[in-house]
Amino acid sequence: MLQRGTDLGRPVQAVGDWLGGLFSGRPRLKVTHRSQPASPAAARKGTIVKPEQDEIDLILDKISRSGYESLSKDEKQKLFRASQK
Repeated sequence: MLQRGTDLGRPVQAVGDWLGGLFSGRPRLKVTHRSQPASPAAARKGTIVKPEQDEIDLILDKISRSGYESLSKDEKQKLFRASQK
């Protein structure tokens, strides 16, 4: 029946997935607190400049035309920084 497209195990698997999610519980999260920087200059020193949306759009257009490997090292870094938002 599986070769004809009827998977008899699908309902059993769905029930197992549902039960697994029911009993798994929520993962424990560790709460950390960050201290505030002493001065505005110290705050700027650790800040990473994120590229603007227009730059990201141009990079994504280039990927769609030529592929990821056609990007320069700088363009790859800009894309990575934008993904960290």
